[in-house]
Amino acid sequence: MSIKEIKLFELAFNKFKHYYPTIDRPYPLMIEYALAPDSNPQILYYLLQQGYSVPTAYKASSEVLLNAVKLNRLDVLKMVLNNQELHARDELVFAAVTNGNIEMLEYILHYPHPQFKIRKFGIQICLAALPNLQMLIHIFNSYDTSSLTKHDLNTLCLSLIEKGTFPDIVNYFREKNILPLDALRTSFSSSIFSLSRGSLQLDIFDEAEHSYFKNSCLCFFTDSFKSLESLTWYLDRIAGIKYCCLDNLLTQSHTGKSKLDLRIYDLVFNSAKIIYDPVEMNLKIGSDILSASNIVQICISQNITQFFRFLYKNNYYPLKIRETRCLDIIDIKENSNFKEESLEIIKLVLENLSPRVSTPFGDFYSLMIKLVKRKGSGQVLEYLYQQKQKQEQLENKLDTGNNIYMNALYKIANATCNLQVMQFIIQVAGEQLIKGSLTQCKPLDNIPLLDFLLSKGEVFTSAELERAALTGNVQAIMLFYKHDPIQFEKECTDRVLCLFIENGLFSIAKFLFSIHKPIFASTFIPSLMVCNNLEFVKFILQELKLQVKQEFLDSYIETGNIEMVHYLLPKVIESITISTQTLESLVNNRYWFMLEYLKENGLLSLDSLKQIKLDDKNVPFNNYFKQHFLSTENEKVKKKNPKSKFLNFFSKK
Repeated sequence: MSIKEIKLFELAFNKFKHYYPTIDRPYPLMIEYALAPDSNPQILYYLLQQGYSVPTAYKASSEVLLNAVKLNRLDVLKMVLNNQELHARDELVFAAVTNGNIEMLEYILHYPHPQFKIRKFGIQICLAALPNLQMLIHIFNSYDTSSLTKHDLNTLCLSLIEKGTFPDIVNYFREKNILPLDALRTSFSSSIFSLSRGSLQLDIFDEAEHSYFKNSCLCFFTDSFKSLESLTWYLDRIAGIKYCCLDNLLTQSHTGKSKLDLRIYDLVFNSAKIIYDPVEMNLKIGSDILSASNIVQICISQNITQFFRFLYKNNYYPLKIRETRCLDIIDIKENSNFKEESLEIIKLVLENLSPRVSTPFGDFYSLMIKLVKRKGSGQVLEYLYQQKQKQEQLENKLDTGNNIYMNALYKIANATCNLQVMQFIIQVAGEQLIKGSLTQCKPLDNIPLLDFLLSKGEVFTSAELERAALTGNVQAIMLFYKHDPIQFEKECTDRVLCLFIENGLFSIAKFLFSIHKPIFASTFIPSLMVCNNLEFVKFILQELKLQVKQEFLDSYIETGNIEMVHYLLPKVIESITISTQTLESLVNNRYWFMLEYLKENGLLSLDSLKQIKLDDKNVPFNNYFKQHFLSTENEKVKKKNPKSKFLNFFSKK
């Protein structure tokens, strides 16, 4: 049930309450409907908050109770239970633990039941509590957890690491002697450090346990050591960093799994006593050698700028790059975007190219195309273009394919709605590229780009207005009007206006109506039939002098919109007959308040009501329907009663 339907429910409920304060029906029916497992729990909460209680004969279903627990509504849980037998207790306990609601858990566990005893808490309940440390501690303090095996404790320990709650809970377990050291030691495989998301308090282990970590590869620690203090602790306890450790550390950085503080790189490099050989362009760690090609891979990582600065600052990187695939250094991973800071790296690389490295035009264009495809900045593109021009001048060559490449770049920038890049390309190649941009791409969600294209003389059509109307893009519509009101009036169609009405954007629809009044008023009827805004319907009917027909009225009857039906009823130009199909829709959707309204106004016939095919799943409502609508008292159809309480109520509005 949508928010709109809930609001309609509340509206109808309040009208009944106002005029029928002592009526026995339909409140019991409403409660029964609201307690159905498939109904919206908000309806039930609303009714209970109004002071209506659950019938004593009602049996609380597990779905209703579970809804209350999941939404942390202890007040509703108490009202629904109301001294009834509690079913599905295990499921409710699990939900309360998962939500971290200790008060709810206690209420469920201690709810009176002659045959229920609180059983031992197993590993699944403990895991459900994570990462809520308070809930987990409550379980261990208050209930029997002796059924947890050593394997369970190991599982719990690893889950704690994954959830990032490891240090606090380990300290608690050690104090209480709940989690044995053997369990901790078993869990501390190399994966413990790659799984951890917090700064591990490694000082909880005594000297005898240090050997457990000494031979671990440094790469497993990169995610764990978020502080220099923790890393220093580790480096002080290992014999020395081997080549494989550093290589793995750098490789892990390359994969982008960790974003380390550069001070940690500095600490690792200094601890390893790395020596740079400018002739061979290698990093030497004792007898091991880390070649420049390994470092090239690092430079493609997510931390490209920071790490590149670090290497240059510490003289770890060759002054002249001799890698034949030098442009790979300034490339970036797929599905990533260039950042402005990438310009600094590109400059560093290109300015330090070895004279032996050739950079043909195609490589520059290849890089520019990659940049534009990945929504790179115009600043970086401009720098690359300048470098290409310098290369042309040095080699005294004229690039005849310039315009072809520029057109290709523009199309890509157009497709990716990259305003900054488009501005640069137009500056270089001229504004003739703009022609047809609005139809080639769909920049309507990119307001700055749309504004730029329109300012350069791009002409919009009804197709663009319809695209904006389909998505309810008011900003784009107003921008079209601002740039060319005459063109806007020419292209604004009935279809555009209807789309805004159907999307519920009535303020912009009124604005469009002032610009364009439809030639065929009947085109508005289908759109109005799904419109739930009474004021707007009044406005359109009055402006277009539309006649209200039966089908128009039926659409609002079927959706239970009493206010709209009341307004339209006197305006229907033909005799009103409520079809069996419409009545079936009302009954099967449980719109009893609309049925009451139609009955009050003499629009229901017993013959048509008897033809309704009732839904077998709708038992409570079916009983109510048979009792109040199919009784012999309703055999004669009443004529419209101007003194109807419903009509009086709406008239006052």
